[in-house]
Amino acid sequence: MSWVQIDTSTLRNGDLIFREGISFESRAVLEIDSGAYSHIGILHKGERGWEVIHAVPGETEGGIDTVKIEPLAHFLHSDRCVRATTLRTNTSDEIATRAVRYAKTKVGKPFDTAFDLHDTSAYYCTELIWQAYLRQGIDLSKGRRHRLRLFNTETICLLPTDMM
Repeated sequence: MSWVQIDTSTLRNGDLIFREGISFESRAVLEIDSGAYSHIGILHKGERGWEVIHAVPGETEGGIDTVKIEPLAHFLHSDRCVRATTLRTNTSDEIATRAVRYAKTKVGKPFDTAFDLHDTSAYYCTELIWQAYLRQGIDLSKGRRHRLRLFNTETICLLPTDMM
């Protein structure tokens, strides 16, 4: 198994992990966003090691795109990841842990194909992480947003650079 390596020795529950993906969706995000990363997740130290909670289209077994939790090595596997980086939020361990708990409660929720920040019945990657911290009183985006035109409709959404 081949994957992008990151230093896990200094990771903390609630750290953010960004990756540059290779899928069509990743390429589309990179075209729209000005940053180097197309996807974001939140790190959690589980019983089997580091895991990532994230919402991603096109990587779900069974053909249904959902919020999922998976081993870090799977998230960083070379068939979906070119490079990655982690960022620590400027919050306490307690807040970061509560953000992880919130994200875990969303596992199994559908992927938000409408990219609607106001609909909490479905999530896209950046929305999930933003909501996890926003529910703890922390706005990681500091109000930054992107305007997208999807299917003749303008949508306001969060992209990875809005969280960096």
